Amino acid sequence: MKQTPISSYLRLIGLFSCLACVLLAAGCTDAQPEMIVEATNITITDTDATSETITYTVTVTVTNTGTASAKDVIAGITLQTPDASQMSRMAHESVEFGTIAPDTTRTETVTIILEAGPVGYADLVTEGKNPVVTTKIEQMEYVTLPF
Repeated sequence: MKQTPISSYLRLIGLFSCLACVLLAAGCTDAQPEMIVEATNITITDTDATSETITYTVTVTVTNTGTASAKDVIAGITLQTPDASQMSRMAHESVEFGTIAPDTTRTETVTIILEAGPVGYADLVTEGKNPVVTTKIEQMEYVTLPF
């Protein structure tokens, strides 16, 4: 069959129409990552009564329960002395996880040194109280189509 300029033009229109449908369908899925951050196994590995510091190891787990990959994921963990006074002290660490695909869990162990001060040191070491733990996603990027 001989191709005419009109049949070539119609094929090209058909190809672009199919491509547009695929792009629109992909853009309409609204795929996004959804991250869950957990801190577990919070363990005292060293104490220094002179400087009132406590060294902890913490297992940080990030799970992507969404439908899109998240890239450049950074989770933050903060430990705080349990006293409610203005003497409360904090220590923070960021943990880089890189790219996390959907339905994927990644785990890292981090060391955090908490300068607890006299009240916090007594609460955490002498009385055996647990630090207040806060976790959050500090950074996360993902790609969506502009449709």
